[in-house]
Amino acid sequence: NDHPFPLHSLEKVAEKVKEQFTEGITKHVSPDLLIWLHPAVDSKLVKFGLLPGGDDEDDVIAVGLGTDIAPGSLPIPFDCTMKLIMWELLEYLGKFALFLMTFSFQRVWFVVTNYPLYVIGAIAMWKLVAVVQRKRKHRAKVRELFGTVLEAVYDRLSECENDNQGYAALILRDDVGHDMYPTSFRERQFMFDYVWPRVTLEIRADNRVRKFHKVVTGGKDLEHWDFAIQSKRGRKLRKSTGGLVNTTSAGEAKGDAQSQPVRREP
Repeated sequence: NDHPFPLHSLEKVAEKVKEQFTEGITKHVSPDLLIWLHPAVDSKLVKFGLLPGGDDEDDVIAVGLGTDIAPGSLPIPFDCTMKLIMWELLEYLGKFALFLMTFSFQRVWFVVTNYPLYVIGAIAMWKLVAVVQRKRKHRAKVRELFGTVLEAVYDRLSECENDNQGYAALILRDDVGHDMYPTSFRERQFMFDYVWPRVTLEIRADNRVRKFHKVVTGGKDLEHWDFAIQSKRGRKLRKSTGGLVNTTSAGEAKGDAQSQPVRREP
């Protein structure tokens, strides 16, 4: 019983040999062949013996490694070694993860059952902080987009040359939104819902922009915006020169509106 290597039945040994080696003479290995080779095998290397059978069965002839084979001395293929290492590592990680989950659950359950008011207060505080942070991010995004959208609106109004027919505000909103987010419906909708109302207030408060309603094709009454002629020319000039154009006096600005536009940035 102190022998480190157990015995295995001849049938199992022959079956395993056939599974591992499907070519050559090893595919003809059978229990009878192993018994026939018994006298030629050194008993110190390979040991034959008997395994007890069942209640109504005879003992089974078995084979195993002999006493001269030291435990751990047999060469193991590299792939088998890596598989053994991986299995041991996975087993260790699984046990460690289970231990962490169990320990964490026990600690959480202890705190919840013994300090319920503190737990409720902590959860409420965490939710409040999350809401505040979400609101801050929302406002920061709206402020960031507001300037960009407003500049795009003024650019389009200054480029609108249609004999004072104006630019439908609803169509202008869609044009700017599709230019900024051609493929993202979510971002475009965010701009429509939260940024555009602020842009609308800014445009309606700007006296340089003429606001009026007009019925368009289809019978829909839409608000239209139209940039003042001097403002259009001044913005185009500033865009072309890359900065502001200084005016010397109101009289010169009135007498020479094309070369000296009103100094005001939208």
